[in-house]
Amino acid sequence: MFALSLNFQNLSPTCMKFCDYWLYDLECFHHFWKDKLQKNKNIHIAPTAWDLVLRVEKINLFSGMKELQSFAKKYHAFYHDKVGAKASEKLFSHLSRLGIQKVGQLRRLPHSQIQSRFGKVWADFFKCVLNPGISEWRWIPYGESVVLEETFDPDFELTNFQPLVFKCSEILGHWAEQKPDLCIEEMSLNLSSWDSQEDQSLSLEFRHQPLLSKNIAWISRLLEDRLQRFQFFSPLSRIRLSLKPVYHKRSIQLSLFNKEQASSLSWMELAERLKSLGFESFQPELLPSFVPETSWARKAPSQVLHLERRFSFRPLIQMKPQKITPPNSKIYFTERLAWIDVQGDHCERDYFITHAQGRWLWIFKNEKSEWFKQGVVE
Repeated sequence: MFALSLNFQNLSPTCMKFCDYWLYDLECFHHFWKDKLQKNKNIHIAPTAWDLVLRVEKINLFSGMKELQSFAKKYHAFYHDKVGAKASEKLFSHLSRLGIQKVGQLRRLPHSQIQSRFGKVWADFFKCVLNPGISEWRWIPYGESVVLEETFDPDFELTNFQPLVFKCSEILGHWAEQKPDLCIEEMSLNLSSWDSQEDQSLSLEFRHQPLLSKNIAWISRLLEDRLQRFQFFSPLSRIRLSLKPVYHKRSIQLSLFNKEQASSLSWMELAERLKSLGFESFQPELLPSFVPETSWARKAPSQVLHLERRFSFRPLIQMKPQKITPPNSKIYFTERLAWIDVQGDHCERDYFITHAQGRWLWIFKNEKSEWFKQGVVE
């Protein structure tokens, strides 16, 4: 898992998504393989499995030629005088004849060979694709979320938050009408005043990625609550509201290896196919709560599968808290939670992982020093 050769068959993008669901501890294998493989220039080595996954995703090693070709058309729009449509078609036809189907396989071709045959523009293009760290631009093959932004100047002296919340709600409603399927992960507000030289800013992060069209009222109340803590020493002169949408998922590849007969299928189509076969499925949707048992809800795949899964260090297997005796084995601290419940009582939890009953358990201790079991770490 720590070394990846470019000479073997190319795994589908689905295989590289294990980091979204599981976290492996393979440190014991790392030193053995590093000694064996570090002299081979054709093999990527990383300090940990996690670093390797991030590195592979960063260079888009498992992305296909069609995605790269589509991006190349946009990139080379600046080089019409040097690179034409025929030259582009000729290059990708040549790569196809060589059996190159994935971006990572471009490393088989020496940089000098690409430059001598297709020119410096193409050579620089592939060099930046394979080494994004040295390039000024970054290749994002599956589309990038465009930040929505609107700036407005108040028609009157704005010295309190109520008119500001009303105006922001209007803008959010306008964006929701334009993009009814828009889910957001962050909203920011920048406030400029006449007398102050420094702007005030407010940022709200939505880890549960709410659908904007259904949550405008809730977002407005949250914005109002946060703005109550601001002090307006002088009237506001300019307000800028920004909204960062969520990345959409790409299609998954059904075959483990990239065979010609393998087809791609969206998450939505896959869920519908399973449903037609009698398999009811659900996926957790994150909610605005940090308490594990109230931080997610069961949702149909058609409602949440268009969102990008966020990595979580909490176990996938969770249950209702069950009271247990204090653990006798070693415990490993993971996180501390503290909140005020609806009755106004202060609640605390310290979460740990311990090995008991032949498996790793996810447990916590509350503010009364009582112990509970809430999950299984697989």
